[in-house]
Amino acid sequence: MGRKGQYHEQTYRNNFNKIFDFLSFNTSLIEQVSSGDMILVFDPSYISKKWL
Repeated sequence: MGRKGQYHEQTYRNNFNKIFDFLSFNTSLIEQVSSGDMILVFDPSYISKKWL
């Protein structure tokens, strides 16, 4: 990113070290763009199926 990006490498490094509240960001984004009708989906594809 430092080579091809718009900013210097140090800028990217400094910003990636900052704490970001993804839960609040995603919640706010969902509230702004959703119609109110929502569904919760869980994808357990990472769970081993050896026991089946």
